Amino acid sequence: MTINLRSVLTGFAILCLPTQAFACLVSPSWYDGWWDCRIDGRPSNVVWETKCVPVTTCSGGVCSSTYKVETKGWFREQNANWFTLIKNSSTAQSIRFTYTGDNTPWYLRYNAATRTAAGHTTWQGNQYPLTCTKM
Repeated sequence: MTINLRSVLTGFAILCLPTQAFACLVSPSWYDGWWDCRIDGRPSNVVWETKCVPVTTCSGGVCSSTYKVETKGWFREQNANWFTLIKNSSTAQSIRFTYTGDNTPWYLRYNAATRTAAGHTTWQGNQYPLTCTKM
């Protein structure tokens, strides 16, 4: 007996799905990870994490998925509460970000030879030194 596949499938929608999952690859940036810092001489910590975040959009019952790269940061001074850091821009040697504790701009410049970063925080319009060492 021969089955006519076209006759069997008439009136049915066929959804083709890929047989492999696609991964999002992210190369770590110099600032990713845990940093032991000093803010105007006081001990503090900065943590940066870059990861792939799935994004699904649907329209008319048809959905598609992709990934976006997202960087999140956190800061705490002397084991106090953590505050979110928002990355504004970065290069191979520097990062500019906003400290959400008071919405002020901060900056660090990285020295790959010493695995340290130096820059400044801002508080009440004044800049204060910020130095960090990669842990």
